[in-house]
Parts: sequence; C-alpha cells; structure tokens
Amino acid sequence: ELVCEEAIIRTQNDGESLQVRQASDAGKRALDLIEVEPVVHWSGTVKKVEELVEAIRTGAPGVSNLRSTLIGTEIGFGLYESHLNGGIEVTPPVPNRDRFVSSW
Repeated sequence: ELVCEEAIIRTQNDGESLQVRQASDAGKRALDLIEVEPVVHWSGTVKKVEELVEAIRTGAPGVSNLRSTLIGTEIGFGLYESHLNGGIEVTPPVPNRDRFVSSW
C-alpha cells in the first residue's frame, strides 16, 4: 500500500489486483474508491524491448526513462524505510541511503 497526499494505491496478491482510493470532497480522511482498469500481466523484458524499439523509431523518449527509474527507486526506498520504522510517513528523499535491500 502506497499512501500519497491525495490518494492511497494498493496492490494485492503480488500485483494480481490494484485498488485506488482518493480523498473525497468531505476531506482527506474520507476516501472514495476509484475505478481502475484490471491489472494486465505482461513480460517486463518484452515491454522494455517494445518501448526501446518505439523510442528509436519515433525519436521520442521511452516511458521507462531515467527520471521514472529514479522516482520508482525513491518510492521503493521510502516504502522500505517506512516498513522498518513501523509504517511511519516518510518524506522523500529518504535520508538513509545505506540500507541493504536483498533481492528476496
């Protein structure tokens, strides 16, 4: 579960489903369920190759560029730091950059 300023994003069963709840007009404590498209499973490798081919073909930057990678990495560090500290709110950038994260 990723708690953002205006919404909460939750993945379930290792990405099997996705749920988004957004702050309602009644205030940030009231959350309305937002309908999102079902999660479509795909190969990350195939997707990256398709994006790279499209970027080369069009000259446009790919979706998975360095900026999105840095943002995703920062979110991961924030989730880990929050978990290690009992679920507290963590404001990026995460100050402790020396945490060891095993691959499984």
